[in-house]
Amino acid sequence: ILSDCAALVRGDETVSCEELTQGKRSGRLEGMMEELFRLHDLNSNGTLEEVELVKLNEKITILHCGANADLSHARTRFSGIFRAELDADGQPVSYGRFRRYMFRMLDAVDQDEPTQAMILDQFIAEADLAIAHFHGSLKVRPGFLAALPISPMPMVLEVPRGRSASLLPFPLSQPLSLPVKGASRMASLAGSAVSLRPYLGGGRGGG
Repeated sequence: ILSDCAALVRGDETVSCEELTQGKRSGRLEGMMEELFRLHDLNSNGTLEEVELVKLNEKITILHCGANADLSHARTRFSGIFRAELDADGQPVSYGRFRRYMFRMLDAVDQDEPTQAMILDQFIAEADLAIAHFHGSLKVRPGFLAALPISPMPMVLEVPRGRSASLLPFPLSQPLSLPVKGASRMASLAGSAVSLRPYLGGGRGGG
């Protein structure tokens, strides 16, 4: 397991104990980060691939912007983020590299642990909603995605600009369309969330 202090092998890459424990955070934050990685690892092979980051964030962009979502922009943006921050050649990366990047980004936003936990909870909620709502097009994990129930018709939830975040935060210009079962959770998060400025993606994101 990720919390064990031992060398792990992910694909062709060995992840050292030092890499996993560098800048060790609270058990709460570490658990949330592992969950966020698990959600992005759509094929459950223990690595994050460029296509997984792009594909999931395309769906999150659709949740934010609906029919007006600029998917071409989203693809370019998140592919660029992957290659600039995770692997320049677009090769799959380990949990350790994902974790290091994400905590660096969170520290740049706010070093307060409760605030970081709130932001991670938003990231996890959005990834959960995207997978549940678009499970058909994200069905690359047979044992997990295929078992998800069909989402009900989405409702539209008005969320103030700048009050929600995907893996890399971007301000909202339109209402966020969410499956009914996830709307109350995101409404609660939106009411207490800090305003996040775009990081590392440059300019507007996804609309």
